[in-house]
Amino acid sequence: MIFLALTYIAASLITIGVVWLSAYNPDFSNLLREITQEDSLFENLSAFMLFLIGTVSLFTLFKYSMVPLVSFFFFLTTILGFLGFLEETSWTQHYFGFETFDFLKSSNLQQETNLHNLINPELFGSFVHASIYTFFIYIPLLLKLFDKVRFNARLEKYISFFEPSLHVTMMAMFGASLQAYFHPGALSDSLSLLGAYLILFLLLFMKHNIIRFLEFAHFVFLLLSTLFFILSYKIFHFENMQYEIREAIFTVVFTFWLVNLQQQIKKKKI
Repeated sequence: MIFLALTYIAASLITIGVVWLSAYNPDFSNLLREITQEDSLFENLSAFMLFLIGTVSLFTLFKYSMVPLVSFFFFLTTILGFLGFLEETSWTQHYFGFETFDFLKSSNLQQETNLHNLINPELFGSFVHASIYTFFIYIPLLLKLFDKVRFNARLEKYISFFEPSLHVTMMAMFGASLQAYFHPGALSDSLSLLGAYLILFLLLFMKHNIIRFLEFAHFVFLLLSTLFFILSYKIFHFENMQYEIREAIFTVVFTFWLVNLQQQIKKKKI
């Protein structure tokens, strides 16, 4: 967990530094574009994290005894992790440089050996972002805000197990804050982030007595980062750039959450 927390902190600070230099130092005006190209730092971070997701999930499946639903979940994340790694690296084409098959060249947006580029990028991106907002931001925030609401005992057990921590939610919000502000195509994205902030503000106000110092410090960092990104909006583009960094942050978030689930299983909490 410490390694993943440090990875998130490092990726966040590098992101802020890259945005700062790209937006306010003419000598580095192309830095954001260069660092988000194919085989860049952040794309390789995404690939590594996806491989780690598959590895952690597979290890958990064989190492620990779990209820069937949780076993099935880790089976799915094993497939998701390794398949995501293969897709991110174009089935290792980035490493070994083999030629793309002819039938993929004609229909693949990047003429690479992968399947996700056969899908409309806006549709694929919208699905991923909607999933992040739903399962890592909105549902966890609402569960914490309305923590007095009760479900049946079995459902509460699963909710308690799967619910991301406030730190994980704010990590996801940091990733979501990297967007093309004031671009018409990103309007729903911006409104989703604004809605998340409103719920988070309400949560901090109503539940301030249970908010830990590190959670509040994380919130301040998140808020200042988002304001900084908004002020630097001119360097962001709707097509890609910041979204490559965003994807890398999301993979770190998912890995962090997955390892937390594994620790709960280790402690026999499910």
